[in-house]
Amino acid sequence: ATDFYVAPDGGPTRAMLLTGVDHHVSGMANVRRWTAPKTVGEPGYDERLSDGVVTVASLLRAAGYHTTMAGRWELGDDPGTRPSDRGFERSFVLHDGAASYWSDMRSA
Repeated sequence: ATDFYVAPDGGPTRAMLLTGVDHHVSGMANVRRWTAPKTVGEPGYDERLSDGVVTVASLLRAAGYHTTMAGRWELGDDPGTRPSDRGFERSFVLHDGAASYWSDMRSA
């Protein structure tokens, strides 16, 4: 099938777009760090891309393409879960999905 559906939040949608599988299969059933206590440890609630899923970046890189990720990542920040571990040879990302636009500005 060629249909694509979004999840209610960005991280799970991003996981589905990058892997081609449902967000529960990808390990990102919901947004990282917002997992309800009763679902911690349940299948699909890994709060990162599961080791068993392959990203489109991995497939493209294996085929000789250059791969770059820019923007919000939200799919894991531990070793083995970063963009460089999931097929991207270069990345400029916000690991947690948000940052201050003003924290590095000097006061006038």
